[in-house]
Amino acid sequence: VLLEDYTGHLCVNCPTAAALSHELEAAVGNKLVVITVHAGFFATPMSGDYETDFRTEAGTAWDNFFGISKVGNPNGMVDRVGYNGEHILSPGAWSDKITEQLAKDPEVVVEIINDYLHTDRKLCTHIQVVFINETNRNLNLCAVITEHEITAPQKNNNPEIGPTPDFMEYKHTHVLRDAINTAFGINIAAKGVVIPADADTIKTYKYIINEAWDAYKCTVVAFVYDAATYAV
Repeated sequence: VLLEDYTGHLCVNCPTAAALSHELEAAVGNKLVVITVHAGFFATPMSGDYETDFRTEAGTAWDNFFGISKVGNPNGMVDRVGYNGEHILSPGAWSDKITEQLAKDPEVVVEIINDYLHTDRKLCTHIQVVFINETNRNLNLCAVITEHEITAPQKNNNPEIGPTPDFMEYKHTHVLRDAINTAFGINIAAKGVVIPADADTIKTYKYIINEAWDAYKCTVVAFVYDAATYAV
């Protein structure tokens, strides 16, 4: 299940939401993938301690499309279910929706194999998608890079999380860094073209890891979604 947590370093309630996402990860293990998306007003850099800019083109495109920060942060989506009506979920609703999604049978298997040359910071990522059932609809593959545990200031109003109102050594987790194959990915299945069960497709991407990122704390996240409903 994919959890997208929309956040910002100026959002005082966001550390509590992030802590909840960590608890949910611990509860279900590797069945939950988290992407933390810094977008909207609360992600805007400010002179002084909050100059770090975690915003990305992909994150801004998603935020504009799905309208998350217009509702307010922290909010998020689980598997992008319910687009155009019921897709924006407050942190209190994440757990139930994750449980609901985990109860569904998967429709594809996604395997990611990464080769990384540290001397040149060159990443080559191979993404295989296996269609479990016969498929006859438009599906897109989206691949992004996240970085874990970036230390930078964060506004905070929860003393159980850390210092308030400014948590100077806050560790930002699962931060969206960039889209590898554009914000909304590429088409891998088309309506009108029947793909048989157990068929697969493999996409390979070459990418240079930004010098400012810790490559060994970066993760390639790939997901397949319905191009009509946006559900993962």
